[in-house]
Amino acid sequence: MHRVSARVLWALCLLGGVACEDEPDEPVPPETSASSDAGADAAREPENTDKSEPKNHKYVLASVVFGTNNEQTSYLNVVDSLDKQALDYSKAIERPGWADLWVHEGKVFVSSREEKTITKYSLSEEGELVEEGVLNFSSYAVDVAFWSSTFVAKDKAYMIENVDAYIVWNPETMEITGMFDLPDLPERDGLVQRAGTLDRANVIRDGKLYTPMYWSDDDYFRFSPDSRVVIIDIAKDEVVNTVEAPCAGLDIGSIDDDGNIFFSTWTSGVFEPLLGESEGNCVAKIAKGSEEAERAFTFKEVAEGREGAAARNFRDGKLFLSIFHDERVDFDAPDSDPAMLIGEKNWRTWVYDPAAAKAELVESLDWNAGATYVVPIGDAHYVLVPGDEYAATTVVAVDKDLETSERFELRGWGTRLFQVR
Repeated sequence: MHRVSARVLWALCLLGGVACEDEPDEPVPPETSASSDAGADAAREPENTDKSEPKNHKYVLASVVFGTNNEQTSYLNVVDSLDKQALDYSKAIERPGWADLWVHEGKVFVSSREEKTITKYSLSEEGELVEEGVLNFSSYAVDVAFWSSTFVAKDKAYMIENVDAYIVWNPETMEITGMFDLPDLPERDGLVQRAGTLDRANVIRDGKLYTPMYWSDDDYFRFSPDSRVVIIDIAKDEVVNTVEAPCAGLDIGSIDDDGNIFFSTWTSGVFEPLLGESEGNCVAKIAKGSEEAERAFTFKEVAEGREGAAARNFRDGKLFLSIFHDERVDFDAPDSDPAMLIGEKNWRTWVYDPAAAKAELVESLDWNAGATYVVPIGDAHYVLVPGDEYAATTVVAVDKDLETSERFELRGWGTRLFQVR
């Protein structure tokens, strides 16, 4: 096995949405983590990508900056438009640590990992956050952020405790209302059971929540070749089925316009197959009207022999894919660190068309580190593209014809974009 730096291991652990016990002393760029449709709860709006938008629109954005001694600083921005602009960081809300952000039913929720709290805000006409309540999870073994929580109804959300249970909480009253167990899956060949990172993995369909679970080593580099999908009745707060899925490391989920669910690995999942230590990654599908998971396709089959990750709904049945271009790297070079190469700008965005059973490169989206968020708002998809060392993130609008337009830049790694109204 190639040597992996302590910095990379820590980043993989941290950005997999899991608290890590030992922190390295060196800087920590986010080589891997979260994506999926981070704005799925955001309200839709008519297409208005080339004109000034009405002034009563409000959007919130969040990013995190990683310092040289492993410190983190979060920035929350409120803007009136998603037009091309330079963000005014003198008006941004700055928080120490990683303050995660979500929007649900027109309310803004901000988490604190350090205090283990979620604070609920309304947004004033002037764009100021007005506190409405705080919920404390300090009595539970949870990593309080929205990669650990899912809003499942107007008055209900789930927070995962390890992989053992879902804590039920009410985002209207800001109270914890219950708890229910998740299936206890056995370890596999020294691998540990994981739940998919909830902000990008969980999918809701027909009153049921689909939560993928898988097995990996401590570094998220070695995976069991299969996974499971836990199906939960949201009204009853109980597990109703657990189905086998024939693909490894299912850590991101998406549902297309026809109701088909797709699950796939995240960016660290390409490590094993690229080094020839496992077969290629595949995408699992749970078709509309079914609760059985099938192998839909492998990334190599559709991307000219390349590995990939992060299948996400685009439109018209098509999927965005993050594809790793291994022709740009030399894993066998004496000073090569494959984990670092996987976390650098060696990825491109492709679009897969199931009807044609092939994918094509989105030429207008530049090289990136693979760990992009994709947020649908109105008739555009906004792709949050991290740059070198994750020092900045460019927000790019993609229209139905795959034409792109750069809108603005966020400090650090851009993780959230929502329309509040």
